Amino acid sequence: MACKANMKYKLILIVLLPFIIGYFIEGLMGLGMTRNNQLYLSIASMVLSFWIYGGIVFWFYVGRVFGSLNMNTIKSFILGNSAWGISFSLYIWQFRLLDETSRNFFLGGIAQHYVLGFVGWGSRILTLFTNHIQGIMALQIAYFLMLIVFSLGFYSALKSKSSKSY
Repeated sequence: MACKANMKYKLILIVLLPFIIGYFIEGLMGLGMTRNNQLYLSIASMVLSFWIYGGIVFWFYVGRVFGSLNMNTIKSFILGNSAWGISFSLYIWQFRLLDETSRNFFLGGIAQHYVLGFVGWGSRILTLFTNHIQGIMALQIAYFLMLIVFSLGFYSALKSKSSKSY
């Protein structure tokens, strides 16, 4: 029973880790800018550089974890993307439905923190089509990249699970 509870906490932690890391990076950048401290900015830049690549590997792994769970496939997929869905809903609400003056900085920040590891990739993809990068569009692409990476990990776990059953 304790092992099952431990597993629930681990699943919650890995689903929330992108937000935690994004919040940490943004916090370091904020401290570096407000205090004019190069050390904070350098650490934030270094962690962000790692997270841009590590985030893809990690999110693929999260997809594999949820794809290998012994539960209904659809339920597992939705559970693995629950925080993503909440964050994406906040993003749509704050950046697509509201104008700049009506936005809540806290809620908008949550939406940005969660997908921070994928924003660099979203920007790169955007530069293939335009020279003018809009942050809102880069975030939207980043959200879809995050979903694709999770889905690929999820699908690969399902394939390996089905091949083991034969």
